[in-house]
Amino acid sequence: MRTAIIPDIHGRDWWKAVTDMKVDEVIFLGDYFDNPAQDPNEGYYNFQQIAEFEDDYSVVPVTLLVGNHDVHYFQNWGETYSGWNSITHLMLFDQLNEMRREGRLKIAAYRTMKGKPVVISHAGVSYDWLQIAHDELGIANAMSNEMAQDLNLCFRTGELDWMLTHKFGAVGAKKRNVSPIDIAYGNSPEFGPLWIRPYALSQSNRHDFDTFQIVGHTCETVLMHYGNFEVVDVYRPGITPQQRIRVYEFDDLPSKTAKVRF
Repeated sequence: MRTAIIPDIHGRDWWKAVTDMKVDEVIFLGDYFDNPAQDPNEGYYNFQQIAEFEDDYSVVPVTLLVGNHDVHYFQNWGETYSGWNSITHLMLFDQLNEMRREGRLKIAAYRTMKGKPVVISHAGVSYDWLQIAHDELGIANAMSNEMAQDLNLCFRTGELDWMLTHKFGAVGAKKRNVSPIDIAYGNSPEFGPLWIRPYALSQSNRHDFDTFQIVGHTCETVLMHYGNFEVVDVYRPGITPQQRIRVYEFDDLPSKTAKVRF
């Protein structure tokens, strides 16, 4: 099946180009908000259209993953990041928390491509962070569908929140004597799937030749391939919306039951 991966949009509506593409599934990588150059109302209405797109059972299955620029609008998050906007918080607080409780906002998706496991998330899942999540919360410690389901369930209940914060990764990074600049940037293996940067992810997962990951978060001018993962958040002058949307041929099509509300 053809799956369209839409990276960080930050309030912009170029994602709508996917409606003219022949695909079987759409996955957003998160970061729907926090565009300092944009009126918060524009970002709000753009997200309403995304939520309607996801909730429309007549279209292809749509998965909404979250990024670091989304989670600081959730209840009791405890941190705010660059771009946080009080107006956006007031307009979206109730809706985002309800969508999370319903399971409509997720941390990870799992697919296969020619039989090979594929993990899709905002920034990537490192083995260092995953081992801690396994020890603390019982998350499956292999790159698998079970792991993705565990992460999504623990995110839905709020159990995973503290491990997704920047502060959590920073504590582990300091123990490694990572530089303050790299800590601020999220460039250490202890950072979670909303924060970790490509170099740290490549170091943590360098021995994993079986799993392929697809991530956004770190904007590049060209598609960046690191062997066992790709960074698909691409922007450069003149790039078209269709060029920013990456299409993959996956093996399995998620059933409509995956969208049932609980």
